[in-house]
Amino acid sequence: MEINTLTTISAAWGANLLSADVTPIVSRPKYKNVKVSYYDTAKARRVEVDVASGVTDVDSILRTVLSAANEGHAKQKAKSLGKESAREQGQGNAKIVGDPRAEPEALCALSGVAPGADGTYRIDAVTHDVDGEGGFETTLDLRQPQGGAGKDKRKPKAGKSDPLTKANNSALDTTAPGDGTAVA
Repeated sequence: MEINTLTTISAAWGANLLSADVTPIVSRPKYKNVKVSYYDTAKARRVEVDVASGVTDVDSILRTVLSAANEGHAKQKAKSLGKESAREQGQGNAKIVGDPRAEPEALCALSGVAPGADGTYRIDAVTHDVDGEGGFETTLDLRQPQGGAGKDKRKPKAGKSDPLTKANNSALDTTAPGDGTAVA
């Protein structure tokens, strides 16, 4: 039996990336766990199912108001809401030179955009555009940042110190050396 795997699409500035607008961290509610309740007839009481969402940088819990029909339905509903929370952590779009291999649910490796924006995203939707002059462009709607997206990997340059330290900002010092008199 052959398993169909999705092709990761590379979108690199200077190669095939025409434009990009991504926000790797969106200030939407994120949940570490999702809790869904159902009524257990055998136990004659309401029972709650707790499922991890895959989001690890928060401690909040989503507790649904509406209950599920049974334990299986509650687990599936909690799992689905958890995936939605993980998927909505970031968003954006990228326009690349036409690539017919691009499809929803595949990954897009974005590079050369900006520190913190580069990384891997899940493709949510794909639009292929062909113009009358033979141009072919693919627009990728991106969600679910991963693989370093949202993290600035640049290191401070050697020998450079923080420009806001006292040693580097004597001009900002409003007192004369040693006597506490204000400098105009």
